Formats: sequence, structure tokens, C-alpha cells
Amino acid sequence: MRITEDALRVVSQALFGSSHRLEVARAIADIEPGVFYARQIAELVGIPDNVVGRELARLERAGLIIRLETVQRAQYLERQPSCFWAFSKSMTSEVVDPGRAGIAESKESPHENAQRP
Repeated sequence: MRITEDALRVVSQALFGSSHRLEVARAIADIEPGVFYARQIAELVGIPDNVVGRELARLERAGLIIRLETVQRAQYLERQPSCFWAFSKSMTSEVVDPGRAGIAESKESPHENAQRP
């Protein structure tokens, strides 16, 4: 596991109570035209099918994905329009490469130069 994956999983756990939700959401957000199946996500992210299945069930309960038809034993799902997908892309970019995501790392606190009464 790379350091960036560790950091991403820590952030995901803190935000969503699940260390894999952000990775799974990012993979779904990147798939075009937005139709996919669970094994596809598992292979993209590199985590077990059952972990992906749990995440997909939660995303489905939230209305972020819907089930489509089953074709040759593969259950297809479809991403639904939501700002959550843009958020997942943005958040993973910030965690993986803060400099490129437009986050400036300041060496001083914004409060250091504030005038005190």
C-alpha cells in the first residue's frame, strides 16, 4: 500500500466512517458513462469484492447509484447525478497531491498576523 492510499483511507474513515468509501466513490465518479458492475470497481481500486459490495449498498441506500439489469450474472449499477461525485474527485486529489489540488501549505497560521486587542 502506498502512503497516499493510507492517507486517503484515513480521510475517508474520518469523513464517512469507512476507510474505502472515498476510493470507491472516486472510481465510480471516473467511470463514463456511469454504468458499472461491482467487480469492475474492485479491480480498479484493488480491494475485495465484499468490501466494494458493502460500499455500493451504502451508496445505493443514499440514492447515489441505482441497480440496472443483470447480464450474465453481473449486476450493473448506474451513477446518479450528484455533487458527491465531484466532491469525491476533488477530495481524493487534495489528499493524494495537495499542491496540485490548489491547496497552499502555509507555514504560518492565519491567526499569527492578526492584531490583538
